[in-house]
Amino acid sequence: MSAPAPATIELRRDVACSACGYNLRGLMTDARCPECSADVATSVARHDLAGSGGEAPIYLSDPAWVRALWTGCALLVAAAAWQAALTTVSLASGGMFLSGLPVLIRMAPYLLPDLAACLGVWRLTRREAGPARRGAVPRLAARAGAVASLAATLLFVAIVLWTTNPVQWQWRWAQWAEFAHTVIDAVTAAALFGYLARLAHRLGRMSLRYQALVLAALLPVTLLCSASWPGRSGWLGYIRVTMGGNEVNYDVTSLHAVGLPGAVPLTAWAVHSLQRGPDHVPWVMASIITVWAVVLLAWFGVAFHRAAAGTGGRGGGA
Repeated sequence: MSAPAPATIELRRDVACSACGYNLRGLMTDARCPECSADVATSVARHDLAGSGGEAPIYLSDPAWVRALWTGCALLVAAAAWQAALTTVSLASGGMFLSGLPVLIRMAPYLLPDLAACLGVWRLTRREAGPARRGAVPRLAARAGAVASLAATLLFVAIVLWTTNPVQWQWRWAQWAEFAHTVIDAVTAAALFGYLARLAHRLGRMSLRYQALVLAALLPVTLLCSASWPGRSGWLGYIRVTMGGNEVNYDVTSLHAVGLPGAVPLTAWAVHSLQRGPDHVPWVMASIITVWAVVLLAWFGVAFHRAAAGTGGRGGGA
């Protein structure tokens, strides 16, 4: 529940509105901000809590900012589900999905989840209104990483589109672009889940906080183990799947192309085929970590959505 001021009094000190930053000095504590109509009592409670060295709980935050948090989580979960679905359709069609169409059209469905993920991270790491707060480094690092990751993907696509028959050096540049993409994703994952751990503390959900901290370490390790560059294959190696009656080897470069969530249907497809060798073990581990991360993002989204509903119910928004 909210933490209103104990009595209706006139503010005789400088208190910034928690939604727009307007100085509320001279207003009554049961009034509303003249700029954005946010509740003055909520701003006073947040100001006092921040002044005591703590961080305000999510339910006292600007509802618009909290909505950005849960919509960002929703976009990230949707992007992961889309990547997994595309991989499943490709496997079920024997690798013939969208075959015969121009390269740009065939690659468009695989670019959509990258765009959605970038937008999701951007919304999830939106700056909260009011004075600067601690923990800005992970938030800014996640934002920069999301944009850089999308840029690396577009660079790889540009190389593929503009070089129909790439020569050796052009193909090496494409492989280096994919390596850079993987390293950037590892840094972004660490920063994003580190930032989520801070938000979990403000939600009062310690179980979410501990899981976010564990994934902030596990996800980058998983991504870096799959990293490959010209002349070196990643730790995940190859995984054999039966597709269209033929055995196909998927390597880490293929995993980079479909995204980490694509490891889940690939692994599920492989373990049900006749080939069940030890080379599947790293992929199973990567799949478990990926599913864990997506489920945790969904739980964060639910928690943020409930917080948004709570703040909205008290009329604290603009």
